[in-house]
Amino acid sequence: MIERQWNPNLYEKKRLSVKERLKFLQQWEGLAESTAVLRQWEQQHIQEVPENFYDSLIVKRLKEMHQEQGHVDFIQTGTFLLELLARMNESPNIFYLEFRIRYLIYNGTLALKGTPKSMWDYYVKICQKTSLV
Repeated sequence: MIERQWNPNLYEKKRLSVKERLKFLQQWEGLAESTAVLRQWEQQHIQEVPENFYDSLIVKRLKEMHQEQGHVDFIQTGTFLLELLARMNESPNIFYLEFRIRYLIYNGTLALKGTPKSMWDYYVKICQKTSLV
């Protein structure tokens, strides 16, 4: 399957002009010098965004799921992440989102039940006193 998706014979081969090559080189040098942790593709460019860019979205969606439950109860992290990704236009890496969930657990925004060895082994819920969203 990967071979079909990335078969170079399926794509038009185009030699870059000197101007195009220099443009890509400058972009790469800028990225290589950056210390940003998170970048996303916006308006045909790579944009640096803060590391906590998705935190308020995570908390907001978790609160919505609690309201759908009718009460605040633990939700399996893997299920939550799939639900979150399904509602996003531009999906970041699921493992980055899990990393941010773990950060929100450690800073007290979210509560944890289970062992966070994989996203399917632990559950999360909103702590009652959270400042996000």
